Amino acid sequence: RESLRPTIFEELSQNGVDWCRYCGTTEGINWRPGPWGKRTLCNKHGCDYKGYGFASKMPRLNLKSFADESLDERIRPVLQTFCQMCQQDFSHCDNILVHCDGCHRAYHQACHPDGIASADVSFDSPWYCELSCRDNARRRRILVELPKCRLPYM
Repeated sequence: RESLRPTIFEELSQNGVDWCRYCGTTEGINWRPGPWGKRTLCNKHGCDYKGYGFASKMPRLNLKSFADESLDERIRPVLQTFCQMCQQDFSHCDNILVHCDGCHRAYHQACHPDGIASADVSFDSPWYCELSCRDNARRRRILVELPKCRLPYM
């Protein structure tokens, strides 16, 4: 299931708001270059991508597969292409990957803690994984708190 178009991230871009193309946060002071150009990664993921600072002790953030992608093609953060729980990037006909319309998360219907009803998979209305996501969409502001576990593309 694709989210409504334009996505919240496309709207942020149209309004000139910086957002990290990896995690989706809009909160940050320093923005770093990524494969999509200048100011496309937050400070944390920009450093992970370049491999300096604390990131030099960990595997580098590998975004090589996005090197040929244009900035306009990236309509959602990389993390939103993966299920928040199982880290898989594909859907089955009875277990669809649903993108939240107010944050960086996506869930398979069966992976979401409360489950996602088939009626919520329709394209005609926004779906929010948490109540706070509706406020994020209204305020055009996304704060991302990532878990310490290994993330996709690391």
